[in-house]
Formats: sequence, structure tokens, C-alpha cells
Amino acid sequence: MKTPLAEAAKKLNLHPLQFVMVLAPLSSSFTEVWPSIEEGLVPTLQQLMQGPITGSAIQEIAEKLDASRTKNPLMDLDVMEVQCLQKLKRKNFWGKRVISEDALRKNYLRGAKDAGASIDKMIKLELLLQHKHHTYALNPHAEATIEGIISD
Repeated sequence: MKTPLAEAAKKLNLHPLQFVMVLAPLSSSFTEVWPSIEEGLVPTLQQLMQGPITGSAIQEIAEKLDASRTKNPLMDLDVMEVQCLQKLKRKNFWGKRVISEDALRKNYLRGAKDAGASIDKMIKLELLLQHKHHTYALNPHAEATIEGIISD
């Protein structure tokens, strides 16, 4: 479960920007800590805050977190890909109701750095289905996963 970043910072009596600076070495990407963080990080940071904050202490905590955390490929989705999933869901592009690759690129992944790579990533994660003639739809078998991604 995720906690809003501002609430987590408040629990530690930190300004949200200070909190992000403490989290920076502990996470692999900014999207992991913005706009919400995993609840497990708050107690870890509380333990860290009991002593002086040094680079070695942060590095030690980061190593412990990496060892205990399994890498979830869904965490690699960037903001544009999540927004694309939201829009496709809202427009009800599930299963046989498809959207062309051009429309997907121009209307749903307009701000993405590499729309083709984003499409390929979502297909690889089985969130999108590829149909004939470069058309795509959301995978109805991954509906619960997509709902979880969108709600986070």
C-alpha cells in the first residue's frame, strides 16, 4: 500500500523536499517516491532518522531494502504509460475494441520520449494486446493489474 509523500514527510517532521532528498539514494527512479511511497519506507526512514544522517547510513539502508525487495517490472512504467492506460480504460478499449497505432501514438502517448518503446513495454508486460494491422487494445485478463496500476 502506498502513502502520500506529504503525509510520510509529516510523520518524520520533514519538509517534503527534504524527504525526497533523503529518499533519493534509496530509490531507483523518481516515480517510486512521487506522489506516494511504499508504507514500508516510513519505518525504515524513522530508524534512519534516529541517528545522524550520513551517506554511509543511507547506503546501508538502501542495500538492505534492495536485498529485501523483489523487482516488480510494473514499477518501471513511466507516467505517460500509466496515463495511456487510464485513457484507454476510460475510452473502453478492451479486448476486441481496438485502437490504431497512429492514434495510440498521437493521442495517448503524445508526450512519451519513445512511443514505440512504451507500446512494446506494455505488450511485454501483457497489459496491451496487439491485433492485426498494428491495432491494440487493453488485455481484459490483466484488468485487475491495470486497475492497480491506475489507482496507485
